[in-house]
Amino acid sequence: SLTSVTIPDSVTSIGGYSFAYCRSLTSVTIGNSVTSIGEWAFAYNESLTSVTIPDSVTSIGSRAFRDCSSLTSITIPGSVTGAVGDETFSGCSSLTSVTIGNGITSLYNKAFYGCSALESITIPDSVTSIGEGAFHGCQSLASLTIGDSMKNIGRWAFAGSSLAKVTIPKSVTTIDRGAFASCGSLTEIQVAENNISYSSEDGVLFNKNKTVLIQYPAGKSGHYTIPDNVTSIGPAAFYGCKILTSVTIPNSIISI
Repeated sequence: SLTSVTIPDSVTSIGGYSFAYCRSLTSVTIGNSVTSIGEWAFAYNESLTSVTIPDSVTSIGSRAFRDCSSLTSITIPGSVTGAVGDETFSGCSSLTSVTIGNGITSLYNKAFYGCSALESITIPDSVTSIGEGAFHGCQSLASLTIGDSMKNIGRWAFAGSSLAKVTIPKSVTTIDRGAFASCGSLTEIQVAENNISYSSEDGVLFNKNKTVLIQYPAGKSGHYTIPDNVTSIGPAAFYGCKILTSVTIPNSIISI
């Protein structure tokens, strides 16, 4: 039945599970001396609508705000360094605004999984890695900016989103299976020309020398003829392409 809590400036750490399952908690004030928020600290606080993370905080544990389904906005200050942990904001289905500070270097697995109201995200240059399913199921996500330091995009990272166009910067060296699968509005994946690992043609994602078809955008309709130089169709390459009507597979293909 706890509805509000004020954590005083004398407190420097919020331990794991401290306020988990406080389902009536609507208001949290965190003191300016808190440096760490433990895992599951505010998980399943279904009534929590807002929380301000002070600049004193340097770490936030995995699942700290998991399934805070009424939370509408979150700012991760630049003081937080390292990673946004596994499922930290997973299931925050009312979250419409997310600001990621420049201290973050990684977004771990399912960090924002199922944040179905989130419409846009800017990933700062400090982030070099996006984990598996980090934004999977963010079905309203229509705008994405990936920073120029990004190296790794995990499997199913943005699957099921509403992205219409994706631009892969030159820094990216790894895109795992299904990273942009089942994005029903996606018609174009573009890759920076000086990227050493990937390329695109007619909005379709390939490896650099275009021998492996990696991702066909699920928003492209009609017929598609795979280019003759392609020898392999990668895993989940056509996953969720519901309006693709036919595909011509050339004799050059040796692996599906």
